[in-house]
Amino acid sequence: MVLEIKRLLYEKGFTIEGARRQLAQPAKNSAEQKDLFRPTVDGTEMKTIKRELQSILTMLSRRC
Repeated sequence: MVLEIKRLLYEKGFTIEGARRQLAQPAKNSAEQKDLFRPTVDGTEMKTIKRELQSILTMLSRRC
């Protein structure tokens, strides 16, 4: 889910509110949903994800 939020914000250029609306809509097909989740994450990926989440949290806290 976090990676989808990142994609919407950085790659697609959505605003935070636009990303919220996009995520609130049901997926067009189940393949899109399956691509959002991977079964395993190694330690390096986990650190990267943690940094990205912290970055998103910082961005969101500045907007409130």
